[in-house]
Amino acid sequence: MRFFAITFVLFAAEEPEDAPVLAQAITLSRDPDTAVRWKVLHFLAMASTEQLMAGLSQLTDPELRRHTEALIAADTGEPDPGEVVAGLASDDPVARLFAAAIAARMAEDDPALLRHAARSRDEQIKTLAEWRLGQLEE
Repeated sequence: MRFFAITFVLFAAEEPEDAPVLAQAITLSRDPDTAVRWKVLHFLAMASTEQLMAGLSQLTDPELRRHTEALIAADTGEPDPGEVVAGLASDDPVARLFAAAIAARMAEDDPALLRHAARSRDEQIKTLAEWRLGQLEE
């Protein structure tokens, strides 16, 4: 159920009062189910900046706040490519998800980080990166 709920949130949560459910979707990046985490990765890569900012306003976990702020910064400025590469190689699965989402969000301007993500040993990240690269080639 969580898997499908994330898709619903991505496409339906657009109002300020949706901030709690957007934060909940971001929090599912810690879910033990790999399918749910893959769907969260897709959510993080595709959510609007406004959706991420609304979700951020309701997050209480400092680490998730920091990762979400970095994700938003990728839309409004240039993140440090070295930090994204380090995140992709991290032992922390949450850090890897957010780094991959940053690479996916930046891919239209510079696909180099997404190509790096496509070589990840993490199957979720590799799959998303390959899918996003395929979109860019169309």
